[in-house]
Amino acid sequence: MGIMEQGYKATAAGYDIHVSYTDLSLCMHGFTTNCMPDSFQMLIKFMSSFEAPEGHCNTAKEQLNQSYSNLLLKSIKY
Repeated sequence: MGIMEQGYKATAAGYDIHVSYTDLSLCMHGFTTNCMPDSFQMLIKFMSSFEAPEGHCNTAKEQLNQSYSNLLLKSIKY
């Protein structure tokens, strides 16, 4: 995991994760199981403590939790 100027960027268990003050994305690459790897879940919990500066409508933590929920729903669908 690396610390960028405005957030975090990491690759774990086939996922690319990017968290910044104004953007959050989770991208899956070639991961076919419905279960999230333990190491990835631990990384999500760690990164969810990231806080955006005051004045932003949604904190990075809220975005991360929403993206994580959406990703789980997508993986359950398929």
